[in-house]
Amino acid sequence: MQYQQNELISRALGELDDQINVFNNSSLSRETIGKFWFDNIDKAYKKLKDDPENLIKFRRNNLVVADYPSGTSDRSEIYYKMCLLLPSFLQPHPAIKACEETYDRIEDLNLRELVIANPISDVGSPLYYVKNGIRYTRRWIRYIYLLSLFKQYLEPHMQEIKTILDIGSSYGAFPYLIKKNYPDSHFILIDLPEQNAVAHYYLKSEMPDCRIAGFEEIREAGTITRDFVESYDFVLVPCFYLDRLDGGLADLVTNFVSLPEMSREWFDLYLQSAVFTTSKYFYTVNPVAKEENPGVKITVLDMPFNDYEQIHFDICPFFQWQYLGKHVRGLYYRSEKVPRPVNYEYIGKRKG
Repeated sequence: MQYQQNELISRALGELDDQINVFNNSSLSRETIGKFWFDNIDKAYKKLKDDPENLIKFRRNNLVVADYPSGTSDRSEIYYKMCLLLPSFLQPHPAIKACEETYDRIEDLNLRELVIANPISDVGSPLYYVKNGIRYTRRWIRYIYLLSLFKQYLEPHMQEIKTILDIGSSYGAFPYLIKKNYPDSHFILIDLPEQNAVAHYYLKSEMPDCRIAGFEEIREAGTITRDFVESYDFVLVPCFYLDRLDGGLADLVTNFVSLPEMSREWFDLYLQSAVFTTSKYFYTVNPVAKEENPGVKITVLDMPFNDYEQIHFDICPFFQWQYLGKHVRGLYYRSEKVPRPVNYEYIGKRKG
């Protein structure tokens, strides 16, 4: 088992170097993704290259995406565990307050049965929060909520949905949950090289028997066709190969809280791509308006919803609050609950 894990880590990190080299020499190099993502992902790349152990603990140390709780250092993890002993009215730790509020969402949104049926695993060594017999992190319950919307609004259309393209798929938790619940589905995950490396490790660790097309297979394939995708469970496509995705390839396109974080150049590339404009369904949750990169404000009005017949549209109840902690040298002494930007959730079927 240890040998298999070492082999998986070696492949994931080896392909990462290959992808970075191609990306840096492409017409749209890494700098074009915008300052927000370039800064965050460049840090992740350096951590992966400095110590492969960071891949094994990627969820614990917030390597490619932030979560609550987390243990970004031994000191922060020890302090978090000490704060668990405090009564709620004295609680200074923002992660604990966020996880308590997340539990309220589990109850309010009737997610308990779905959480129990889809338990969080140890892959990535997450630091759990436990309440009333449920182990979870804030981000995991977010994915469970996205799964609940899928079941409610897209499950009736599954006879038309065989291949799913997830834009900005991060480490692959949402594709994993859909594959677990709908085994006949096939996923195309498209993201930055660092995210794809972690997704390869995560998905193969969660589903050892799954068939994954990594960068080696993608590079040799040329144009990525439906037949190619349907011969795998997960196809990991680096963003700079977006133009290799064939039109008519994806039945459903999903994106969650990342399109407005892109540069305008990449936002337009995705929405104007052949694979996007020929997809049958679109499922997204995103901020109504966001300016993640200075001078680039992307709003709900930029989304092509006029091209779709609406199946579901509402304000998302899951991303309403965040907790900001006041601290001295990483030790929190007070937390403040503040509102987050309003997010919407949308599911539609392409007209015509």
